[in-house]
Amino acid sequence: MGGLMSSVENSITSNITDIINHSNNIVMNDIHELNKEFYEGYQWIACLDSTTCLACAELDNKIVKDIGDFPSEPPLHKNCRCIIVPVLEGMKDHYTQTQINYKDWFERQDTETKLDILGPSRYKEYLNGKELTYFAKDGRIMTLDELGIERTTRIELFAVNSEEQLKAFEHYKEYWKVKDKLTDEEKDEFKKWITDTLMAKIPKNQLTGIKSGIKTIADNLVNDLDKFPPVLQRMLYQTRPDINIKTRSERAYFKPSNNSIHFGLKHIGAGLRQRVTFWHELAHALDHRLGQYFGGGEKNYPSNKLFALLGNEFDSYFNKLSITDKEAIKIINNVNNPLWGYESQGASDIIRGLTNSKYGGNWGHKKSYYNNFTTRTEALSHFTTEFIKNGGIKSYFPDNWQYFNDWLNTGNMPK
Repeated sequence: MGGLMSSVENSITSNITDIINHSNNIVMNDIHELNKEFYEGYQWIACLDSTTCLACAELDNKIVKDIGDFPSEPPLHKNCRCIIVPVLEGMKDHYTQTQINYKDWFERQDTETKLDILGPSRYKEYLNGKELTYFAKDGRIMTLDELGIERTTRIELFAVNSEEQLKAFEHYKEYWKVKDKLTDEEKDEFKKWITDTLMAKIPKNQLTGIKSGIKTIADNLVNDLDKFPPVLQRMLYQTRPDINIKTRSERAYFKPSNNSIHFGLKHIGAGLRQRVTFWHELAHALDHRLGQYFGGGEKNYPSNKLFALLGNEFDSYFNKLSITDKEAIKIINNVNNPLWGYESQGASDIIRGLTNSKYGGNWGHKKSYYNNFTTRTEALSHFTTEFIKNGGIKSYFPDNWQYFNDWLNTGNMPK
């Protein structure tokens, strides 16, 4: 009985919502008619969340001359939350009219959210290059038959023979097709993403003191891009996770469960340390993104394959040291340790992971954090930031530095 009553209650609520929305639209249309001489057109606005349907998403931000040029007026369906707003004379091409749309929002979501919105069959087409707007037309969602898409399930989508999967991983060439560095237009796009993100995510009560420096932060990060090899440049450019900024957070970290990077205010700045932190966490997001693409969990992350030989190389390096030098790289947190300073923080973090925190410097994670996978994914981030920081990674791990660069040049993993 409770389920029936809940269903009836939901139905009544939905109907009331639709009636209210429809009534609001009638009133707004009357207002638009009285003021149409001041309007250049009309714009469809959809909600930016995972419950927005593909039909509404396809119309989002679209501008037409007359309301009747839309395939229909809101609501398109039950619980539709879309609205139509007027575009004032002279504002049609102003950037504020298209500052963010559903497609931009969708691109920033994690895999699970995209899958929930599209379903596995459409998501497969999306991975193969279909635009989000491909799945709806004239105010309705196209069926799979109309789209000519074969039905698939989540299990079928991600179930790939492990041998074939590893082979595909070894010969993954998507990022290696274009050898050129980013164009000025692509750099401007990346700069805009950084600027818009910082403006939106820095707490409002802190924004005033930082706002004037946001352009410098974005400029410096874009300048850093030129220091990366072309393939790494493009991979980082395309990796744009959600970013969260908290006033008092003491650490920066990547959260794979929802593909998000978290910073404290102290990590936001134009200085080298803050920029290294930004690229370090973005490299974690890149590692996770490629790992998701290939499926199979941690074993197929690029870092897990690229840096499988880190331990061997460190053992070889360590065994050649004198007893005095071996003692010097114990974690003693003072300047006598060659891995103590910030300049060597990457090598320190990796070595602490490889030796269960027995050796290293004063830079690293808690002992409980380290295992084979976390050490290797930290290595990918530290090797990435080595291009802009030169922190001694090449001195401690010359072979792995070569493997990393070979991968960036050819796409092939070390054997």
